Amino acid sequence: LQEKENEIKKYLSILQRSRVFILVITTVCVSMAVFISIILPNKYRASSVLLVDTESDNVVNVADVVSMGSDYWSYKEYLKTQIEIVKSRDLALEIYKGLDLKNRIDQRKYDVKNDDSLRSFAGKFLRNKLNNLIVSFKTYIGKAPPVKDNSSEISSDALSAFRSNIKVEHKRDTRLIVISYEHENPVLAAEIVNAITNAFVYKNLERRIKAAKDARVWLLNEIDRLYFSLNKKELNLQEFRKNNDLISADERREILDRTLFDLNQKLNDAQSRLAEYSKKYREKHPKMQQTMELVSKLNSLIKGTRNEAISFEEKLIKFNELTREVDVTNKLLENILAREKETLITGSIQTNNISVVETAFVPERPVKPRRTINVLLSIILGIIGGSLWCIMYEVLKKYIHSSEDFVNYDIPFLGYVPYIKKTILQRSTYRDSYLLFNHKGIISEIFNNLRTSVLLSSDENEPKKCKSIVFTSFFPGEGKTLICCNLAVALAKFNFKTLILETDMRRSRIGHIFNVSPEQGLSDYLLGRVALDKIIVPSPLKQLDILVNVKAPQQPSELLGGEVFKNMIKELESRYDIILFDAPPVFAVTDPIILASIVKQVIVVAKYNSTPQNLISVLKERMDVARAKIIGGIINQVRSYHSQPSDYSAYYENDYY
Repeated sequence: LQEKENEIKKYLSILQRSRVFILVITTVCVSMAVFISIILPNKYRASSVLLVDTESDNVVNVADVVSMGSDYWSYKEYLKTQIEIVKSRDLALEIYKGLDLKNRIDQRKYDVKNDDSLRSFAGKFLRNKLNNLIVSFKTYIGKAPPVKDNSSEISSDALSAFRSNIKVEHKRDTRLIVISYEHENPVLAAEIVNAITNAFVYKNLERRIKAAKDARVWLLNEIDRLYFSLNKKELNLQEFRKNNDLISADERREILDRTLFDLNQKLNDAQSRLAEYSKKYREKHPKMQQTMELVSKLNSLIKGTRNEAISFEEKLIKFNELTREVDVTNKLLENILAREKETLITGSIQTNNISVVETAFVPERPVKPRRTINVLLSIILGIIGGSLWCIMYEVLKKYIHSSEDFVNYDIPFLGYVPYIKKTILQRSTYRDSYLLFNHKGIISEIFNNLRTSVLLSSDENEPKKCKSIVFTSFFPGEGKTLICCNLAVALAKFNFKTLILETDMRRSRIGHIFNVSPEQGLSDYLLGRVALDKIIVPSPLKQLDILVNVKAPQQPSELLGGEVFKNMIKELESRYDIILFDAPPVFAVTDPIILASIVKQVIVVAKYNSTPQNLISVLKERMDVARAKIIGGIINQVRSYHSQPSDYSAYYENDYY
């Protein structure tokens, strides 16, 4: 939980430091939104509403020739089809030609009433200027502006642009669709929408009438075919009935049944007599012979009658089949005749399942550009975009830019020093020692805070011991000498006996800073050419002395590591409260490591957004080898005030600047 709170505080701190940048980004976004809103012309939207039913009004209780399924998915598919028809190329081309939009589409009317407002005037003026610039630029790059086309042909680009402005949408959970069109001329926009609406409704009715006519033509052809087929089947039935004597089929069936019954009865009687005779007579007896002949004759008659009955039934089945064909054809003909009459009525009534609910009226207020919303969105975009940019920049950059870069390596952070312009330094006689004659202002207070941080970093076990500190940096040009000189001034003003010792013997600057030019310096003393008191120079401040180097020795590292230098430090520590060593950069020469091994306390200066973060760990390793302690880190040359992460800077910003 604590880590999350720290992360939140970190991001809030980034946003606070970057508030001016975010404000600038937001201002730019708002300015662009206002500019675009001014130059964009007003656009008006005209809309009409159509009702798309599954079926048209059934006035005479006659089914439609054209119908769609009654289920939800069938209607949804039908509705999508109608929407695509509204946006179809053929319909758009018809409207484009019918309204002569080739010559009228560029006619602009910015409001229903005359708009003489300053915004309208500025918008027209800026649009004209912008169009002129575009034409001039195209001419300059060799691309001639388009020549007005006076031909009657309609280009595909113009038609595509026209179609892209036609919007059709379905109102959810209803059977209504909305057709809308946007244009700078509100009257033309309403005219276009009404033309599209009327053309769509008419074409739908035209399709239904055409479908009814096509259906009637088919039905009439089918009626002719069925009439011919029915006549043929009736003739076949009559001929079959006549040829097979089926005119009185029921009487003939009754005769056959009665004849077969009588023959069977006679056969039974004859068989009974034959059985009685066989008990009395022999087989060749005349009565036996006569009865046997009768039985045989009756069997033959019965068999013939049965065959005749079977043949009759087969013919009757065929007859019934032909009769059914005639009945079916006749029934089908009756149905088609009825449907043909219904189709004739449907085509004459001209019912339509699509109707106009609302016609388009001339809009009075523009829908675009939405100036208020654009400005609000630009404010939100500027704030969010600027904030994200600052956070990503702070998170992703790999250069030292905040106190956390030092704290993460267990190095105390002493403070930030802003970038001091040359014009400010030139006001002082002692250029880099800005505090000598400037006792107020945010820069003075920053060095006073650094002074407090340095004093609080003294060894608690030996609070009265002289404090010797090596000032170094990572690379040349990071401002360690300026900070060392100004911190020495701040300490001297606080009544600490302070000495600035210039140990950067390759690049001597302190004498130039304080306008002192002694004949001999540190290297002369270390080589035994002069006494110590002769090279210590007093500054304009009573409590501040300066020990500079005049001549660059051949081997400064050997001089700094020698016993003479160590004994000199002991002597100076007995005279001063604080000694500040202006040492060379750590990654330039080995002198700072030698000094750190002797003095044991180091303050490192880094340049804001310039010094790589990974060098802190390398510096710490080198100081650990020298058994020296880094008592603090300072970030110098923070160029933009809004980026300065100082928590106390706002306290002074209205007092001195």
